This record gives sequence, structure tokens and C-alpha cells, in this order.
Amino acid sequence: MKIMQSFRSLPGIILLFFCLSSAHAQESNENALTLTVSAGSHISKFGWNTFDIPGGSLTFPEYAWKPGVHTGLSLEKSLSRHFYIQADIDYMLTRMALETQGDILAVDDNGNQVVIRCDFIDKRTHQGVLSLGAGYNILPALSLEGNVFVNTDLAVEQSRICDVVDWTDTYGQDKNTGFGLSPSLVFRWKNWLLQGSYGIELAGNRGTFFTDEHGADVGKFDNYLQYLSLRLGYRFL
Repeated sequence: MKIMQSFRSLPGIILLFFCLSSAHAQESNENALTLTVSAGSHISKFGWNTFDIPGGSLTFPEYAWKPGVHTGLSLEKSLSRHFYIQADIDYMLTRMALETQGDILAVDDNGNQVVIRCDFIDKRTHQGVLSLGAGYNILPALSLEGNVFVNTDLAVEQSRICDVVDWTDTYGQDKNTGFGLSPSLVFRWKNWLLQGSYGIELAGNRGTFFTDEHGADVGKFDNYLQYLSLRLGYRFL
């Protein structure tokens, strides 16, 4: 009698199993595609590429890290329990500072050359960044991501010389378009995430012009962007 009751309840157990499986699959499908809005800050600076200078060598001034603003949208699609792919579109207000070693040769409003004492030239640029990449869930709340990004300047880079010369377009600076890599760690809690990233520009047309002590052009020398970013995000889907 007990055996017959067990067989009678078997179809109900199977039906319950399929209902639960269907509900779980539906939930997985609903969570397979997510949209996240994030904002935060980053510190950034330029680094110099290596060049062979005919007739000698140049000592390049150092760049200093400066804080900027970083915000954007991320679309993420889950491929499995551990893997996912994503696409990001971001806006960055990127800043850094160029060391001067004390003296800057500038031109005043009357066209006369003047020497300004200032330790750093502040620089800033507005950038748009598009990145594509993949992630791996190391733990339920922690994942590792790798992204390839394309960045482009939305405006010409601007410079400011201490309190003497306010923000103006950098001399000889063109809008840059380049690409690079950006690995990151992401911590998730409910609908919130905290992301720490490092980005480095591998190629682009970015460069800095130099003049000698008489104001004559020395040349344009390539440099690359690098940054450390920390931002907070909220998932809507």
C-alpha cells in the first residue's frame, strides 16, 4: 500500500520539479541581461613613449597624478554561472599636471615672451570611452574583468599655468583617439557594485610639443594615458 502511494505521488513530485526548474530558468533569463549606471573618480597622468633622438637625448619632465571624474553605462550579458560579457560607454574628465622645474616661457596678450615661475602646468581633457570585455565570477560577490577600450577626446586638451594663465587650449595639441586595456575587480552586493580599474593607453596620436629657451619648436613627443579608477554603480535590470 505504501509503495502504491509513493508511485501515485511520483507524478506530482515530477510536476513540482519541472515547475521549479521553469521558474529558475525564467529568473536566469530575466537576469541574463543587466544595465548598470555608475559614477566615481579616477587619478590619471601621462607616460612618455621611448624615442631615439638624433644627435643626443632629451630629459622629459615628469607628469603628476591628478583626480578626475568618471561616469557611464554598462550593459552586461550572462553566459553561464561564472562567465559574462559586457559593453561600457563612459565619460571621463581627465586631469594631470606636467612638471616645469620652475620656469615657463610664455607669450602675453601683447605677443611678448615672458618667464613665469610655476612648478606644474595643469592639464585637462574631456573624453568619451567605449569598452568591450568579459568577466569571470571568482566568488558570488567578486568578479575579475578584462576590457579593451577605445578613447577619444571630445575637446582639445586645455592647460593652466598656476594662477597666471587660466584654462586655454594647449599649444599644438590635437584631439587624440587611441585604444588600450583596462583590467578591473568588481564587488557586488544586491543591486550595487563597487569597481576598481586600471587603464593604460597602448596606442594613439597623443603628444606634447616642446620649445627651447628661445621659443623655437623642438618637436612633438608621444605619450600615453594611464589611470586608476574607483566607482560605485547601481543595477537597474
